[in-house]
Amino acid sequence: MPFKITGGRKNSKFFVSIDGIANHTNQGIKEAFRRVGSDLKKEFKQEVKNGIKTGRLYGSHRASAPGETPANLSGHYLKSIGTRLGASQLVFGNSAKYASYLEKGTKRMKPRPV
Repeated sequence: MPFKITGGRKNSKFFVSIDGIANHTNQGIKEAFRRVGSDLKKEFKQEVKNGIKTGRLYGSHRASAPGETPANLSGHYLKSIGTRLGASQLVFGNSAKYASYLEKGTKRMKPRPV
Protein backbone atom coordinates (compact mmCIF):
# COMPACT_ATOMS: atom_id res chain seq x y z
CA MET A 1 0.00 0.00 0.00
CA PRO A 2 1.60 3.32 -1.05
CA PHE A 3 1.85 6.19 1.38
CA LYS A 4 0.44 9.60 0.70
CA ILE A 5 1.61 12.69 2.52
CA THR A 6 -0.64 15.68 2.57
CA GLY A 7 -0.35 18.95 4.38
CA GLY A 8 -1.90 22.32 4.76
CA ARG A 9 -0.44 25.75 4.11
CA LYS A 10 1.58 25.70 7.31
CA ASN A 11 3.50 22.64 6.12
CA SER A 12 4.47 23.90 2.65
CA LYS A 13 7.96 25.09 3.74
CA PHE A 14 8.59 21.70 5.30
CA PHE A 15 7.79 19.85 2.05
CA VAL A 16 9.97 22.19 0.00
CA SER A 17 12.92 21.48 2.30
CA ILE A 18 12.36 17.70 2.02
CA ASP A 19 12.54 17.98 -1.78
CA GLY A 20 15.99 19.62 -1.49
CA ILE A 21 17.45 17.05 0.93
CA ALA A 22 18.53 14.58 -1.78
CA ASN A 23 20.32 17.29 -3.76
CA HIS A 24 22.06 18.69 -0.66
CA THR A 25 23.02 15.18 0.48
CA ASN A 26 24.62 14.37 -2.89
CA GLN A 27 26.49 17.68 -2.86
CA GLY A 28 27.72 16.96 0.67
CA ILE A 29 28.92 13.48 -0.26
CA LYS A 30 30.78 14.78 -3.31
CA GLU A 31 32.44 17.48 -1.21
CA ALA A 32 33.45 14.86 1.38
CA PHE A 33 34.90 12.65 -1.39
CA ARG A 34 36.79 15.64 -2.80
CA ARG A 35 38.31 16.41 0.61
CA VAL A 36 39.18 12.79 1.35
CA GLY A 37 40.76 12.47 -2.10
CA SER A 38 42.80 15.60 -1.55
CA ASP A 39 44.02 14.30 1.82
CA LEU A 40 44.89 10.89 0.34
CA LYS A 41 46.94 12.48 -2.43
CA LYS A 42 48.76 14.77 0.00
CA GLU A 43 49.60 11.97 2.47
CA PHE A 44 50.69 9.53 -0.22
CA LYS A 45 52.89 12.10 -1.96
CA GLN A 46 54.52 12.87 1.39
CA GLU A 47 55.18 9.16 1.95
CA VAL A 48 56.70 8.73 -1.52
CA LYS A 49 58.85 11.85 -1.16
CA ASN A 50 59.90 11.58 2.48
CA GLY A 51 59.25 7.98 3.56
CA ILE A 52 62.23 5.92 4.59
CA LYS A 53 63.46 3.69 1.77
CA THR A 54 65.62 0.66 2.49
CA GLY A 55 66.03 -0.89 -0.97
CA ARG A 56 69.11 -1.17 -3.13
CA LEU A 57 71.33 1.83 -3.77
CA TYR A 58 71.81 2.77 -7.44
CA GLY A 59 74.42 5.52 -7.50
CA SER A 60 72.84 8.20 -5.30
CA HIS A 61 69.28 6.85 -5.65
CA ARG A 62 67.90 4.62 -2.89
CA ALA A 63 65.16 2.33 -4.25
CA SER A 64 62.20 1.12 -2.23
CA ALA A 65 62.16 -2.32 -0.68
CA PRO A 66 59.21 -4.74 -0.96
CA GLY A 67 56.23 -3.42 0.96
CA GLU A 68 57.45 0.20 0.99
CA THR A 69 55.91 2.99 -1.04
CA PRO A 70 57.78 3.46 -4.31
CA ALA A 71 60.84 5.69 -4.31
CA ASN A 72 60.78 8.97 -6.23
CA LEU A 73 63.36 8.96 -9.00
CA SER A 74 62.08 11.21 -11.79
CA GLY A 75 58.96 12.76 -10.25
CA HIS A 76 56.68 11.16 -12.87
CA TYR A 77 55.17 8.75 -10.34
CA LEU A 78 54.31 11.62 -7.99
CA LYS A 79 52.71 13.65 -10.78
CA SER A 80 50.59 10.65 -11.78
CA ILE A 81 48.90 10.24 -8.37
CA GLY A 82 45.29 11.31 -8.53
CA THR A 83 41.65 10.84 -7.72
CA ARG A 84 38.49 10.62 -9.77
CA LEU A 85 35.00 11.24 -8.46
CA GLY A 86 32.21 9.03 -9.72
CA ALA A 87 28.51 9.29 -9.02
CA SER A 88 28.86 7.27 -5.83
CA GLN A 89 32.55 6.52 -5.44
CA LEU A 90 36.01 7.95 -5.06
CA VAL A 91 38.79 6.32 -7.08
CA PHE A 92 42.36 6.85 -5.86
CA GLY A 93 45.33 5.64 -7.83
CA ASN A 94 48.22 6.31 -10.15
CA SER A 95 48.09 6.67 -13.92
CA ALA A 96 51.79 6.03 -14.58
CA LYS A 97 52.20 3.15 -17.05
CA TYR A 98 54.37 1.24 -14.59
CA ALA A 99 52.18 1.85 -11.50
CA SER A 100 50.47 -1.55 -11.73
CA TYR A 101 53.89 -3.27 -11.75
CA LEU A 102 54.82 -1.45 -8.55
CA GLU A 103 51.45 -2.22 -6.97
CA LYS A 104 51.27 -5.92 -7.87
CA GLY A 105 54.91 -6.79 -8.43
CA THR A 106 56.43 -8.80 -11.26
CA LYS A 107 58.33 -12.07 -11.61
CA ARG A 108 61.51 -10.21 -10.68
CA MET A 109 60.18 -7.64 -8.19
CA LYS A 110 57.99 -7.93 -5.11
CA PRO A 111 55.04 -5.50 -4.75
CA ARG A 112 55.32 -1.95 -3.48
CA PRO A 113 51.64 -1.49 -2.63
CA VAL A 114 50.00 1.89 -2.23
